[in-house]
Amino acid sequence: MPKLDVYGDIQAAVIAFYFPILILTLVYTARYGFSRDAGWTFLFTFSIVRITGGALLVAGELIEPPNVDLLTAAGILESAGLAPLILATIGFLGLAGRKAFSENLSMIRIFRFIALLALAALALTIAGGAITSPAKAKTGRTLRQVGIIVFGAVYVLLAIVHVMCWSYAQFITRRGRNLLVGVTVALPFLGVRIAYAILSVYATPTNKLSKFQHTVRSGDWKVYLIMSLLMEYIAVAIYAIVAAMNTSRRKRS
Repeated sequence: MPKLDVYGDIQAAVIAFYFPILILTLVYTARYGFSRDAGWTFLFTFSIVRITGGALLVAGELIEPPNVDLLTAAGILESAGLAPLILATIGFLGLAGRKAFSENLSMIRIFRFIALLALAALALTIAGGAITSPAKAKTGRTLRQVGIIVFGAVYVLLAIVHVMCWSYAQFITRRGRNLLVGVTVALPFLGVRIAYAILSVYATPTNKLSKFQHTVRSGDWKVYLIMSLLMEYIAVAIYAIVAAMNTSRRKRS
């Protein structure tokens, strides 16, 4: 009977860890909807992506021989998950600045531009990951690399805009500032996650970045666990806790 390798065991744990996040975000998404608190909707989407990716990898490994299509799909979702996480960050920044800067036309345009870049990066990584033909392997790899670099640029822009949001601190409500603090704390963890994605997409089994190559499960699983999964889970947990506290206080008031 086929058994899970260490990556399969990790993804089984990912499913378990994200299930409570999925339930929490589903409740708040159903309560407030997309237009009001978009951050919850994108956290919900991110949870679905991570649980689905984990399930695909586990299923792919439990089939004898391992199902390459399922493993490929899991690899695509690994990078694609960055998009809803970034969009959740934008959503929570907008929620923090409600009645302060979120209605400012310039800020709205900046947020939309960053969101469009994130969606473009998502499209590139999915397109690159979907190319499995050996004859087009270079094209697929290039598309993935460009997509991840765009994600890196999006993160830099997001960090800059986050600083701009703090310039409105005197106009932000107390609950909004608490949410903004949450984003500030989460951004470094998100930065490590994106740095790992960049290193991973340029890694090969023979170069100096080989330990970052998780897509073919030939890298260092401990690096993958810490720099990828743990970093994004901490960021998600921070968003969920701070946003839930913010929402509960707003409801009481």
